[in-house]
Amino acid sequence: MRGFKFLFLLFCILLNYSTALSERKIYAVVLISGKMIVGADNSLSGLFISSDDGNFWIHKGWGNIKATSIAIEPNSKGEVLYLTAGNGVLKSTDRGETWRIMTDWRVTEVLRVVIHPENKNEIFIATPYGVFKSVDSGWSWEEKNDGIKPEETGTTSSTFVSSIVIDRGNPSRILIGTEDGIYESLNRGERWKALALKGIGIRVLVQSPHNSDVLFAGTESDGIFKSSDGGKSWKKVNDGLTSLTIYTIAFDPKNDKVIYSAGFKTGICVSNDGGETWKCSEKGLDGFNSIHSIAVHPDKPNFIVIGTIDGGVFISADGGKTWRHSGLKGAIVWTVHIE
Repeated sequence: MRGFKFLFLLFCILLNYSTALSERKIYAVVLISGKMIVGADNSLSGLFISSDDGNFWIHKGWGNIKATSIAIEPNSKGEVLYLTAGNGVLKSTDRGETWRIMTDWRVTEVLRVVIHPENKNEIFIATPYGVFKSVDSGWSWEEKNDGIKPEETGTTSSTFVSSIVIDRGNPSRILIGTEDGIYESLNRGERWKALALKGIGIRVLVQSPHNSDVLFAGTESDGIFKSSDGGKSWKKVNDGLTSLTIYTIAFDPKNDKVIYSAGFKTGICVSNDGGETWKCSEKGLDGFNSIHSIAVHPDKPNFIVIGTIDGGVFISADGGKTWRHSGLKGAIVWTVHIE
């Protein structure tokens, strides 16, 4: 009898654990599809959500948009979503069923959206024209480009911003990746100053979830840079990379030594030594070796989702050793996210 009770209790625990994992959703943000028809409501662009580990996808909201990134309001359980696109920032308060455009004609071609961890009403977006900030949950926006150098004859513009990182160790400090290196603000975006990698086009800037002093920057043509002192100094870490154009970098949530990167014709690259060296492979990707986004499952580190250029979504359940095509074939998937 005791054995039966124990087995029943164990079954309930495992059932609850499995259910908890399955409640995670995968978000795929599609920029454009090879099947896109101008002027039509295209089903292969915009936001797609999967609730079953990528086996089935549901399109949510507007279709004929060039979507680029997503942010989910903390503690909203997926109800409040911000989606960036060519026409600005869209917001949903009902899990993506309906959307409202939150920006006007002055704010377009938005590349990234980030919600401040200390204040859900404070939102930052990256655009080719610099940084914009909202303090009222997206209802109004203010340009925050003080200190960011505009394009001049013979110079590189730093107003083209691709990435935003809010420092977990100091939430008043914000870093941005620009076409002219990395810039820093110590007062939540009110004023910027050049920090590092001047003259280098940054495509992705990320902070380690294990150590806030560790940062990585993926670039257009110089590979990957790593900082271990909060961005004061940087070094190239390109050993093993098959291409120097890097669009995405992601971390194993459990193991600080395991890091993933990818970009133009790289396949998926894995580091097992904290980003010092890399091993890249295209095996199982059906020739779609250009990857724009990587997401690692927070609870199951071996479960990895990638968004490819023209190949849709691929998923691995064994840490990247094997891959299966998960759908959205023909789509340029700009961002994948697991929440």
